[in-house]
Amino acid sequence: KSEDLKRTVDNITKSYNDELRYIGEIKDDFNEALELLEEKNYLLKENEEYKITSDIEENMMEEMNQIEDNWENRVEIVREKIKKLSFITKFSTNRLDNKTYNIAIRDEKENLLSSKKGEVTLVVYNILNLDEDIERELDNFKNKYIDLDEALLVPAPKYQNRIDKLARSIFKHNQMINRYRGTTDEEKEKVINSFTTIVNNQEGELETLIEDSYNNSWLIYDFNEKKVDKNSLDSEIDDIESKMIEKTFSKRLKESLDQGVAEKFLKVESKKLVKYCTSGQFNFFDSDGTFIGNE
Repeated sequence: KSEDLKRTVDNITKSYNDELRYIGEIKDDFNEALELLEEKNYLLKENEEYKITSDIEENMMEEMNQIEDNWENRVEIVREKIKKLSFITKFSTNRLDNKTYNIAIRDEKENLLSSKKGEVTLVVYNILNLDEDIERELDNFKNKYIDLDEALLVPAPKYQNRIDKLARSIFKHNQMINRYRGTTDEEKEKVINSFTTIVNNQEGELETLIEDSYNNSWLIYDFNEKKVDKNSLDSEIDDIESKMIEKTFSKRLKESLDQGVAEKFLKVESKKLVKYCTSGQFNFFDSDGTFIGNE
């Protein structure tokens, strides 16, 4: 029975498909129409189902639509989601030649991690700040991010518009939730509970789209760009970070003295010092115990 069907986009489309056309041919049109009705406050979408709004729902949705949001509100919502991506924390350090280096992780505006300052930097570009012409944007980035201690990760812009729309909706719904938090009006409380469910669903979708965008991205370093996907992202970031360290610290020590050697320097005769400095990087003394530096 039609009344038993969930009022999802698919089921609504099927119910009006009298000519038995392939649903994929008409689903986008129905989806666009339903979203328009939702924007006009005639429908409310919750848990992927649409319902006709009550008077109180329509009034509160109208109030919500009057809330102004700006660009930075939406960018900040996306920024907070980017911070939670698994690779953000994973690649805040890089171990090379038995030494751990700190990697500063930031976007084009601010740090994404509040850790101590990094020796080199990975910039994770916010998808909302991307230009529509991605090829032109990539060319510009290659000429802008030229420092050898800095690499750039640029997400695929495929879901940019949807991400922007979700961020705007999440901001407005949260404003209403905060505005009516603790209300004693039972009808309004029900609407706010619906808004909370809507936000939870939208945030889940937003997180998925952001993750997909960065799992299909470009890495830019030293005037070059490289396309990466979910399977290659981790290894490519690790490789780029290693290159940044190698080029930034080209004279770094690739090995360390054995533990306890420093103590022996203070106790042994000068002529015996040479036997504690056998590594090519630490030939500081000749056989007479004279300091010759690292020759």
